[in-house]
Amino acid sequence: SQATRRVCAGEIGQSFERGNTALAVEDYYHIINYKTAELFYVSCHLGAKLAGYDDGFISAAGRFGRSLGIAYQIFDDIADFIGQEDRIGKTLGTDVASGKFTLPLILLLRKLGRMEGKELVRTFHNGNPADIRGLNRLMTEKGIFDEVNQCFQREIEKAEKALDPFSDYPPTNHLKGISAY
Repeated sequence: SQATRRVCAGEIGQSFERGNTALAVEDYYHIINYKTAELFYVSCHLGAKLAGYDDGFISAAGRFGRSLGIAYQIFDDIADFIGQEDRIGKTLGTDVASGKFTLPLILLLRKLGRMEGKELVRTFHNGNPADIRGLNRLMTEKGIFDEVNQCFQREIEKAEKALDPFSDYPPTNHLKGISAY
């Protein structure tokens, strides 16, 4: 029930932030920590608990799940720009179209010059449809995809590191297989 409450709080928080072009990276992480990461956390935590593992592994499994959930959300957010619609199962640009400022856009706005950033923000506030190709070009020029990939990789490494002390536990290899995938 706590996890359900947190996921709902994350979704509500994200709804309140729609269209907020000044959303900070810290705010983004706060939202996804309550939203997606909480689902992954509770799944791994409860799975380890229900399987009868000790408190140390239960805690590590939960930390693994939280970091994996953050990585998953980062992946989903970047896929909104560079994914293939038939493979990711959603239309590209839906986050931008719905006013969600995800990590790639937040980082892009930080790197754009003042005038360029204002122009991009004006486009969003005027309700113009997002030019995904143009955004992709800008993100490539500014190194956003590499930066987002580093954030993703950091979370995967954090997830796997949480399990390192439990390498002899049977679920560890399976969980690390999920993160490798």
